Amino acid sequence: MPEGLAWQPLQRTDLHLLSRWLAMPEVSRYFTEPADPAHVEQKYGSRIAEADRAEDPGQGVVVPCLAYLGAEPIGYGQYYLLAPDELAQLELPPSFRWGGFDLFIGETRHWGRGCGTSLVLGLLTRLRACGATAAAIDVWVGNGRAVRCYEKAGLSITRRLPGRETWQGEERDHWLMSLAPLSDEAAPGGAGWRGGG
Repeated sequence: MPEGLAWQPLQRTDLHLLSRWLAMPEVSRYFTEPADPAHVEQKYGSRIAEADRAEDPGQGVVVPCLAYLGAEPIGYGQYYLLAPDELAQLELPPSFRWGGFDLFIGETRHWGRGCGTSLVLGLLTRLRACGATAAAIDVWVGNGRAVRCYEKAGLSITRRLPGRETWQGEERDHWLMSLAPLSDEAAPGGAGWRGGG
């Protein structure tokens, strides 16, 4: 696993990187978000502002982050606590305080090098610090690399979510993956955290 991985709060000056990464076919195949700079500015700029205003990340607040390998930004991630309607939609047991996360490595030359697992472990650590006692993510069933990464970080497939997203006019199924309980031992060796938050 590469050393020097860390998460930092996303800044407005980083939004051009998101647009560039999201425009890459290798990334957009798995992370289906419009790459248009105006869309990125509107959506992620508002998330930056909300996270900056929040005293503690909580329900309804998505905390956007940039992944670094040393001084090089290599990817994007976000974490949040799931709202009750999301718990019901995903049929997650309310006996846990569920956190969710999403991420991608935009600098594809770092794919397959163990960065993803370390970055997931770092996000799990952040979720635990926000009070989450369990974590969940949904991932396209065709994204075997991500499924293996999440499994290495301790998550397991819970069930299939039919027609979870539409990509290029085609419905795609996702796996719901989860880790419960999210213990202190769940994230050894995860990417650290630099900056506020």
